[in-house]
Amino acid sequence: MHAVPFFAALLVSSCTVGPNYKRPEIALPDAWHSPIAKDAKATVGQMSAEKWWSEFDDATLRGLILRVRESNPSLERALVRIDEAWHQRRVITAGRIPHSDFNGRLDRGLGDFDDSGPNFGISDSKSEFGSVDVGWEIDLFGGRRRMIEASSAQYERQIEGWRDSLVFLTGEVALNYIDLRTADEVLALRERTSATYRQIHTLVTGREEEGVSSKIEVHEALARLRSEEAEIPEQQETRHKAQNQLARLCGTFSSDPSIIKALAKSSKIPAVPPFDSGVPAELIRSRPDVRAAERALARETAQLGVTTAELYPKFSLSGAITYEYATGASGATEVLRRTIGGGVGVVQRIFHGGADRARIAEQKAILRQAELSYNEAILRAVMEVENALAEMYFERKQLAKLSEAETAAKTSVNALHAAFEDGLLDLRDLLRAEQELAEIRLAQVFSKRSLARSSVELFKAVGGGKLPNPKIDTPLILLPESDQTSPEVGGKRKSWLRWLPLRKTSEGTPE
Repeated sequence: MHAVPFFAALLVSSCTVGPNYKRPEIALPDAWHSPIAKDAKATVGQMSAEKWWSEFDDATLRGLILRVRESNPSLERALVRIDEAWHQRRVITAGRIPHSDFNGRLDRGLGDFDDSGPNFGISDSKSEFGSVDVGWEIDLFGGRRRMIEASSAQYERQIEGWRDSLVFLTGEVALNYIDLRTADEVLALRERTSATYRQIHTLVTGREEEGVSSKIEVHEALARLRSEEAEIPEQQETRHKAQNQLARLCGTFSSDPSIIKALAKSSKIPAVPPFDSGVPAELIRSRPDVRAAERALARETAQLGVTTAELYPKFSLSGAITYEYATGASGATEVLRRTIGGGVGVVQRIFHGGADRARIAEQKAILRQAELSYNEAILRAVMEVENALAEMYFERKQLAKLSEAETAAKTSVNALHAAFEDGLLDLRDLLRAEQELAEIRLAQVFSKRSLARSSVELFKAVGGGKLPNPKIDTPLILLPESDQTSPEVGGKRKSWLRWLPLRKTSEGTPE
């Protein structure tokens, strides 16, 4: 009858100490503070990452992004981390089921020794031992279940870490590609301006031979020409470095013929289509870093249950089948053990100098840090979206003004050229007007660069839209909002574990 209370305790072994995790609510503004273009035609948060990049209408950029997904070492390492976290979870989960071990030993005598020294080969003694041990630690207070919750959250966090890496690397490819195409446009502009100064220098040289212009004007025109030509190597260097960066991100060398061929043809900065910002809460929840911070919070909450469980006793069942015999030097055989047995064990930590309570207090501090990190991730996300939207809005306004300025400056320069050729204008005035026109055009190029870069920052700030699933070989834990978080297993989406039965808590965390 004494076993009845023990087995009754087993029936209620679903008791789990520590706090149950509840997904925190996100307090966000109802609308973005930054001004947004009125002609928005797409909602970033509702678009897939592929659709988002296709709006740029740049096949080279899309090809580079696809190559990064396939070949970037950092992204591959993030996939391996998912696999590592999955197997760590398997190790922890295996502790819930009984375990068994086999122990065997064979000893044979090689001789004996006396006062005269060792004597080999005269002993026939031997012994054999074999044992099969079975044990099971009963998870009476849920410490093991909390460990599984923590490892599940860590696994999910690594999935979001892969998505965060994907967003970052995709953004880096786009930013470097924009820098490369900016260098292309600046190079074209510098060469165009150099050609204009070269024409002016030729004209002034001819007029100097005719006695119309002075030697000083010839030198002034030549100095302006050489000064403009001196800017070209700097842009060539910028382009070369951007190409090197793109090759590295694609997991290859800058000497790779495919990279050289893809980037060889000069092109313009990708045109940025108008985007709406979407609903703040939807966008922020989709950011991988925010989701990863939320999973870290879930992990530390479960870990608090693990440390709390150390205050309670641990019960275990054990059993063994043992066989042992020995043969002496005289040849007599004696069976030492042939037993089948089992028992119940209990371990209760009694006095450890307050270490258990200190560990709980330590874990509460870690949990509080995770809460603050989660709040910080949300604040940072809102700020980055606001900054990207504001930059896009004001860059569009600046670009429009620069376009008007270029039209006016171009008209003025054309009139000044005609006046100079008629001898009605000083050379310095013409060179000054040409320089102002070149500066306006250069400002246009860099404004388009800023607009394109801010659109990439918006892509990163909203979490990349609807991201693709990581292709992994391990089974997965199906998470809430499965469309956003379910990995692909062998190219197909699955929502089961290989052999581990799971049930979901009310908060959606598998046990």
